[in-house]
Amino acid sequence: MKSRVCENCKKEYLPTGKNQKVCKICKPVRIKETNKRYFRSEKRKLGKKQYRNTIGGKLGVVFSHIKERCNNPKYRAYHRYGGRGIQNKFKSAKEFKNYII
Repeated sequence: MKSRVCENCKKEYLPTGKNQKVCKICKPVRIKETNKRYFRSEKRKLGKKQYRNTIGGKLGVVFSHIKERCNNPKYRAYHRYGGRGIQNKFKSAKEFKNYII
């Protein structure tokens, strides 16, 4: 195999795949930069104020997961909660939020 020159650090390396353009040292750095760019663009799309980022929104998500774990036998964590007899005593997310807050 021919050696290639890394796009980031300009050092020679032996590629492990066909489309590899950066060396193993620079690859994790490049992935982190890509993730940062992706999440920044997603943040702009959704807007700054989101209900799920508030305490009420977060508790609503927590309640839905509790309900799934305790009541749905097809849920992946059911055997740890509902399968052992643990029950959800709250009837609605609003009741759960009022109890916590």
